[in-house]
Amino acid sequence: MAGETVLNRARKATHSFPAGIWLSRSTVNFNTHTPGVMILGVGFHEHKLVKKALMKFYALGPTTAARMMAKYSIHETQRVGQLPAKIVTSLTGELSTMTLENDAKRVIQDNIARLKDMNSYRGRRHAMHLPVRGQRTRNQTETVRKFNKLFRTR
Repeated sequence: MAGETVLNRARKATHSFPAGIWLSRSTVNFNTHTPGVMILGVGFHEHKLVKKALMKFYALGPTTAARMMAKYSIHETQRVGQLPAKIVTSLTGELSTMTLENDAKRVIQDNIARLKDMNSYRGRRHAMHLPVRGQRTRNQTETVRKFNKLFRTR
């Protein structure tokens, strides 16, 4: 078919079409684009905004990202692909000194474990998968149970 993309043909492979237009998913390589810029071992596409790229790291929010951008004189509309290599290495160096990703998750897990060991009210609420900060329990406790389970699994 003339205007058909490889992705559309791969999607049609799951349906019952004549054998001539089938294309199995195993023969299609969807990961052909390599990331443009590596920051702290994570690849980012060149078109992504610097602030959004920094906020992809766990425990790094908009305020910290804005501070880092101000420190290195990066405009808020600048893309990752436009950054000079010197600034990318500086950002990587500063990010390596911060508590991010698994280290930050481990700190939160340790804090919750400490609250449980003390048998405090908050620790007991964490253990029972209930809201910790005074929310009502009559309705909508499913979201609390969903979010609290993230950090309690070991």
